[in-house]
Amino acid sequence: GGTRTVFTPFNGYEGLMLNTGKGPTKDVRVRRAILFALDKNALVRSLTFGAAHAATQDLPPFLWAYDHRLRPTPYDPAQAKRLLAAAGYGPAHRLSLDLYFEESSALNKTLSVQIQSLLAALGVDVHMHPQLSSLIYGGYGANGTLARGRYDIALYNWIAGIDPDDSAQFTCANIPPAGYNQSYFCDAAMDAAQRVALETYDQPARKAAYARVQHVLEQGVPIDFFWWPKQIQAVNPDLRGFDPNPVVETWNAWRWSI
Repeated sequence: GGTRTVFTPFNGYEGLMLNTGKGPTKDVRVRRAILFALDKNALVRSLTFGAAHAATQDLPPFLWAYDHRLRPTPYDPAQAKRLLAAAGYGPAHRLSLDLYFEESSALNKTLSVQIQSLLAALGVDVHMHPQLSSLIYGGYGANGTLARGRYDIALYNWIAGIDPDDSAQFTCANIPPAGYNQSYFCDAAMDAAQRVALETYDQPARKAAYARVQHVLEQGVPIDFFWWPKQIQAVNPDLRGFDPNPVVETWNAWRWSI
């Protein structure tokens, strides 16, 4: 009571990062099985309470580079089972995964349990490892869990600026210790599309390049993008002129009045 809640989209996502460099998730069939096994829309409904939308890939739909042809991957446990079987997993050879997440987040704790439950229904054993942010997000030199690739799957979020550039997360040159590509994803088509996007100011050319980037992400599954969250501000209902943009809420503070 006594407040007005303002929701503003921003360039960011929350999802499940999969280690493409080693372990069982190095196999793209396992990664795609996990993608089909998790009911993204149900997770959004039960966990975000209207403060987010189910994601396709990393770029949200308000950005000019978003590919509107994309659709969220459907929840399809049968397809997930077929992919796991093709990768050699089943009752006789159960898949076991180590899930890491930052422990101070109540959302992470609930989300990790739901992931564990959904994958258990397919005969996948998920072992949870909550960690301090200084450990899970620590740099390569600090032996950070994600930077060192010491995980199978991990809850992960990213917030960027207003430009759609996502090369820091998905190019071969940014694999740790060189950068923030902590899924260890390396794909020639991804690198080629990112080069085009970064070497020109022409927006149609960049848009086409980012459409290719999103297609590679869809096929390669370095991250299962769950949702695009929104900024949430609770303000006095008498505050006039408050109009946050996707980067900062105070950009027009000189126009505020109360």
